[in-house]
Amino acid sequence: MTLTKGMVDCPLCGRAYAALASHFIRGHHVVNLAERAILCNMATGRILIRATPCSAAGCSYHSSRLDKHITNSHQELTTALRARLMADAKQHPSGADGQLPGYRGGRGARPG
Repeated sequence: MTLTKGMVDCPLCGRAYAALASHFIRGHHVVNLAERAILCNMATGRILIRATPCSAAGCSYHSSRLDKHITNSHQELTTALRARLMADAKQHPSGADGQLPGYRGGRGARPG
């Protein structure tokens, strides 16, 4: 589906919304402001992926610049596949524990 200007897909349910922050409050009960900001950034692609491990098959890279690594070290992959690796890293960023940094599930989570 082609989104109209200002519409963004919700990373939790996949539907398109113009007022995504309000949707998180009403639809998913995400009351924590910091978690809502993380989810809004995730929906728009503004995610810090520098410390995310490389998801290319057989690659063990886990350092500071994943974007540069995928572009420079995986030139054997097609441009489309490299773009897909970057999109996957932005959709599933994780910390050392495998969880989205700063996001604790939304429902009733309070800032700590």
